[in-house]
Amino acid sequence: MVIRSRIGLLLAGCMTVALFAAPAAWAEDNGFGVGNSGEGAAPVALPASGSTAPAAPHGAAPAHGILSPVVGVVDVDYVMSHSEAAKSVAAQRQKWQKTYQTDLSKEDASLRATKQKLEQERASMSPEVFQGKARDFEQTVGEFQRKVMQRSRALDKSYAIAMSRVERTMVEVTAKVAGEHHINLVMPRSQVLLFADAMNISQEVVDGLNRKLPKVDMPAPKLEPVAVPGAGQE
Repeated sequence: MVIRSRIGLLLAGCMTVALFAAPAAWAEDNGFGVGNSGEGAAPVALPASGSTAPAAPHGAAPAHGILSPVVGVVDVDYVMSHSEAAKSVAAQRQKWQKTYQTDLSKEDASLRATKQKLEQERASMSPEVFQGKARDFEQTVGEFQRKVMQRSRALDKSYAIAMSRVERTMVEVTAKVAGEHHINLVMPRSQVLLFADAMNISQEVVDGLNRKLPKVDMPAPKLEPVAVPGAGQE
């Protein structure tokens, strides 16, 4: 799924530093440093016991100015599949898809019937007449294809808008949960090979996300003109 892949990139690229950079003011107020991280951050070495490292006392300066990592893990797939808001958006998308498919399937059937009739009558037409009708039919097919593309793009855009709100809220909730556990580094489950169960804060993120955002209204798809190849060119 495109949205889910985008969420994975969001977490891999910025959630590992979400507590440091998004928002920076929140991070500073809660004792987190502000830093930068790229996609594919290196895994953090864990204590031999497999438990998370103890948090430094609030307000205490880290030894040698280095903040000891306290790691948390979030399973994005699990969170999104258990998010009531994400489920509501998916249901709304499916409803719009069904409406579009019903309308477009009627036009598709009509085009198929027109094509069949044109082929059957070809023998009784002169080549010039047939070519003229064929060009008209191709133009109609092109208009239908643009209509399909127009609705597909509009639906994808509305879905992305709704899901972006779920994504943002998920990151906000994750930051809150991490702060409660004095976690200063959150990694997506897909980027971690092994981790202690105590590091997994996915269920807490799900619970917090469902409390904060139980539902999202997907905006109605807005149909926009689809550019015709060659249009406007001389």
